[in-house]
Amino acid sequence: ALPRPTITAVLGGGCTTTGRSVTFCPVQPTLPLTVLGSGFAYGGATVMVGNRPCNSTSHVQDTMLICTGWPGRGFNLTVAVLTAYNTSVVSPTTVTVSYTPVPVLSFITGCADAYPATDSCPMDGLTSLTVTGVNFGPSIGQVRVGPSLANSTRCAVLSWSATAVVFMNYSGLGTHLVWVTNMWNMTNDADLAVVVTLVDPYPVLLGVSGCTDLQPTQTVLCMPNNQSQVLTLTGTRFLTKGRVSVVALNGTSRALFNASVRGRDA
Repeated sequence: ALPRPTITAVLGGGCTTTGRSVTFCPVQPTLPLTVLGSGFAYGGATVMVGNRPCNSTSHVQDTMLICTGWPGRGFNLTVAVLTAYNTSVVSPTTVTVSYTPVPVLSFITGCADAYPATDSCPMDGLTSLTVTGVNFGPSIGQVRVGPSLANSTRCAVLSWSATAVVFMNYSGLGTHLVWVTNMWNMTNDADLAVVVTLVDPYPVLLGVSGCTDLQPTQTVLCMPNNQSQVLTLTGTRFLTKGRVSVVALNGTSRALFNASVRGRDA
């Protein structure tokens, strides 16, 4: 009977050796991973890291295999060897491969929240935002906001944990992505970035009506001291987080009956 192969250790690959395992491996490794054991035979074996086979496997001898091309993600992945004689072995839990953690963003909050995004954030960047996810790491990294990572602005971090980061001092108009880079210099993928929409915070008044309307921007002959007279203002950017701060006529504040007739910006 053919001897059953065994796996005793993995090493190399640009990783950190931890006992008989490797940790903090590059997600796109350029160096080969070495698998030590016995019973590998002298050709035709296949090495798998997790559920992915290496691009190529070469034999040094029946106790050493070289795995080339083994990109991946995850922690404590087992290593398997299938020999040319159709015998196989999976590494014990003491022999594993762990890749460097890559941030994964789940959602962001702070302005007009619409899970997993947040909307209508003032472009001055003074509203603090909280991005939640995993693999941020225990030590502070970077947060950037922009349409792309290459065209993004570094933000000011207010607090940092492994699963949540609070930040501010972003800028720009329109829809932007959030990029988190952890202490290991790994950044979330674009398809897993969360969205923040930045708007000009200043209201734009487009029209007034309610008395004798001459044109969309002018109404006349309003009754003096008539508390029941209702004027309607139309425009954009009236609301911040669903509320209007103040409306004044000739410098005097007036009561608001409805500040969202036409949605968040009317």
